[in-house]
Amino acid sequence: MKTGLAVALYYLGAFLALVLLISGVHGMALWSRFYDQAAAAPPFADLLPLIMRGIRPALVLGAVAAALLSLFRLLRLGGSPPVALSFLWVLLAASLLVAVAAVELPLQGREPAVQPARAPAAGVLLRSPQVALYVGRREGTQLRDVLLWRASAAQAGNRNGAAGFSVHPRASYDPVKEAIQFSTPAETVTLSKLQGGPWNIVEPPPLVSGMLNDVRRTAVPLAGLARADRLAGVFTVAALALIIVMSWVIVRLTRWPLFNAILAIGWLRLLLYLLPLALDQTMLQALGRLLPLADFPLSYLSALLLAAVGLLLLVINVVMPSFSHWKREVNGG
Repeated sequence: MKTGLAVALYYLGAFLALVLLISGVHGMALWSRFYDQAAAAPPFADLLPLIMRGIRPALVLGAVAAALLSLFRLLRLGGSPPVALSFLWVLLAASLLVAVAAVELPLQGREPAVQPARAPAAGVLLRSPQVALYVGRREGTQLRDVLLWRASAAQAGNRNGAAGFSVHPRASYDPVKEAIQFSTPAETVTLSKLQGGPWNIVEPPPLVSGMLNDVRRTAVPLAGLARADRLAGVFTVAALALIIVMSWVIVRLTRWPLFNAILAIGWLRLLLYLLPLALDQTMLQALGRLLPLADFPLSYLSALLLAAVGLLLLVINVVMPSFSHWKREVNGG
């Protein structure tokens, strides 16, 4: 019982910390895209709505990651793993249900359309695939401290101006031609070819962005299933939680803990990638026609598939050598 409570407290702490971290970073990344210097509102007025916009994927990913960390924590504790795993299953299922019930706030018009720049504004980055432009100061038609970047000829077929970065202390703006004219060297940048719309200051690594996309693709249909049939949603979430907790099999698969950690992370990444297929209605309808499940409710088919995988992992866990035997092997005893 003491081990179970320790794992439960560890899971709750890790879950809250990861949700705050993921939602905060996600919100800041969105804010870096949608923040408008010309808006009258305070700079961080829209930060909380943007954080809430991605709260459901953050809750799902935080719950899954906290469960994996808790499994590794259990490796270092004594006591009875079945009791701790039962506690973890209940908490994980409850966390996923909270994630499914969470309401994502829409941006409510905050998704800005990228508009061509008609006049150079100081302190705003203007860019296109071939050119990027930043104006430090503007005094009427005179521009000061202008930073210009042009793509190389191999990238964009650029023949007007040198490729790369250049700094221009002075430049002039022609409102009739809607262009910026540089004298050293002599060249012109047409503003209608540039854009002043949102751009990302924060670009998540491909692995993280891929996981967030898979989590979002899982969370949305899961929430739709729960709204359509609450009981089917509960069963599906419970079956999914069982699969994740029974990843205990992967965590102690070999006598090398580091290798087991790599396998467990890869396993959960694969699980997040395949979950949207298990919730796809077209896939479920095709599977229902192939299997002798003609009279089985379609809304419960996802729960049945996930439960079958979870029970298979449970059986493997039962027939594997005991946890105490695994610890003796790791310790060389």
